[in-house]
Amino acid sequence: MSELIGSPFVSPEDLNIPQLVFLGLVYAYVLCKASDTISDGSELLLLVPAFANVVGSVVLPVLGAVPDGVMVLVSGVGPSAAEEIYVGVGTLAGSTVMLLTIAWWVSVLGGRVDFVDKENGILNYKKPAGVSSDNWEKFTGTTLFDGAVGCKPTIKENCMYMFGTLVPAILVQCAAFARNYYEEKGIIDYEQGQQLQDYAVLVAFCLAVCGFAWYLYGQYQGAQENDVVEAKQVDAISTAIKTNTLTLEGALGEVARLTKAHNKSLQATFSIRSTEPLLMEQETAKHQEQLYDRLKRVLRPYFRKYDTNGDDKLDFDEFRVICSEVSSSATKEAQHAIFTRMDSDNNGYLCFGEFIDCMLTLTKKAQQYNIVKQAAAGTLPLGQPGVGSFPMGAPGNTFGINVMTDNSSANTSDVGDLDNMSVDGGGGNKSDAGSSESDDKSDDGEDEDIPEELAHLSPEQQQRRIKIKAAWMCCVGTIFVVAFSDPMVDVFNELAKRSGVNPFFVSFILSPLVSNASELVAAYNYAKKKTLRSATISLSTLEGAACMNNTFCLGCFLFVLYFSHLRWEFTCEIATMVIAEVLVGYVAYTRKIHTMRDAHFIAMLFPLSLVFVYIGTHVLGFS
Repeated sequence: MSELIGSPFVSPEDLNIPQLVFLGLVYAYVLCKASDTISDGSELLLLVPAFANVVGSVVLPVLGAVPDGVMVLVSGVGPSAAEEIYVGVGTLAGSTVMLLTIAWWVSVLGGRVDFVDKENGILNYKKPAGVSSDNWEKFTGTTLFDGAVGCKPTIKENCMYMFGTLVPAILVQCAAFARNYYEEKGIIDYEQGQQLQDYAVLVAFCLAVCGFAWYLYGQYQGAQENDVVEAKQVDAISTAIKTNTLTLEGALGEVARLTKAHNKSLQATFSIRSTEPLLMEQETAKHQEQLYDRLKRVLRPYFRKYDTNGDDKLDFDEFRVICSEVSSSATKEAQHAIFTRMDSDNNGYLCFGEFIDCMLTLTKKAQQYNIVKQAAAGTLPLGQPGVGSFPMGAPGNTFGINVMTDNSSANTSDVGDLDNMSVDGGGGNKSDAGSSESDDKSDDGEDEDIPEELAHLSPEQQQRRIKIKAAWMCCVGTIFVVAFSDPMVDVFNELAKRSGVNPFFVSFILSPLVSNASELVAAYNYAKKKTLRSATISLSTLEGAACMNNTFCLGCFLFVLYFSHLRWEFTCEIATMVIAEVLVGYVAYTRKIHTMRDAHFIAMLFPLSLVFVYIGTHVLGFS
């Protein structure tokens, strides 16, 4: 591609081997940082409650596939496309196979636990009754063959997406076989064969686009129940708290989003099953438990932040830090009154369950306060429904607050507590509150925990700042990926020439290290929490990456293949990707428990894929 427009980059052909290797390392570093910038920017949007689901289920997977997709795209453009296209194919196949083999093995290795009952498939995820935490460990094995991980049905569901999105690759491969057969028999000439291939590639491209939309639509529809999306949201919140980017208003906004979704789901259930009281009661209990589980995961990072002495409970001094984030003008007496009200067991501390109730109460009061102020100004009727608080009877509900609330009953006396602990900036709507960029300011003071540059901003301004920063990071990262992908392809191609190796093999091994290293690390970090949920999240993320490669990245490859009219000579290269996905998918679909032996088998598919391509192309003469 650089031959077409001229390039500010150094030509790899003019460099010696050490210079070429150094240049490749520089480009690789820039691409890694650019990929991380795109990822960090998109994850910032997870702090905006209105965007959280669509970002987690749609935006993150797409932007995660951008580096590989761009590298595939630029490899098929320009006078040297016939040579460099193999770098793109190597990137496509190498990225897919590495994530489904090496990263899969790393995930099982990091998340493995002992068997409690191997015959019945019971793993050591729960501490036995009567055993102290000091005397219990989830994994006590000593060899690389000990332990296993368990998976939820999500893994099996994602396998179906992975199998379904393989159709375009299989279709174009079948068309290539048909073309070769008909040309050998003399039934069609070269031009007719090329026309047949172009039709097949075009249809496969359309199927890849449809598969792309199908996968993302399925992820978006299930985002509310998707552990992967939720885990990314919680991780984004935790990171934002550690970097002092997110204030307490972010928690209130996320609580409002969850409770709103909970109430909407309950209303739908009531309308469908209004004549079945028993089923309604069961569904309500189920929704309440799901809401509580989500609230626990979202609010746990905040609880840890305020629990400065690490005793798993909040005393009054720690609670005052919360009050200072909500209002710098609240008196100590008002803070103590609220603390006493939240402390349902009167032990002088707030446990985690009471902290959740506190957050729900603050969310409800903030919305009521905003509605009352708007109604007083004549801009909003008092009858507008608001966000309900925590459901009665749910786990950890220490107050028994009703599920559904109607703000038609809200008046100035209802929000008296909030008047004593009002929100800085005139009662902005907390359901829209989020976070913003902040300076590196310590948060050890009680009276000034909010970063200085956030203190004067309204929630809407904070949200706007997050969106601007996220858009800036995504744009800058994408620009660098586009700018450096083409010279990186040139370096890979030149390395292959100098070493006498097919560019496919160079790219197959090196490209995943450049563009997918962060995904491998993320999968391991999820898995090492050693829970059933974390193992499922880790492996589901890898299956999702494979689906994006099958659609987005393969679509980029088919796009350049159609317009460049290159002959299909990638039988073994694409076949090895398909075979690896089918084998890994079969193991994932048929097993609820993945042992280290299974993981070793899956990991061996990576080097075996290289052997398969070498034998197919150099020994058997395919392609």
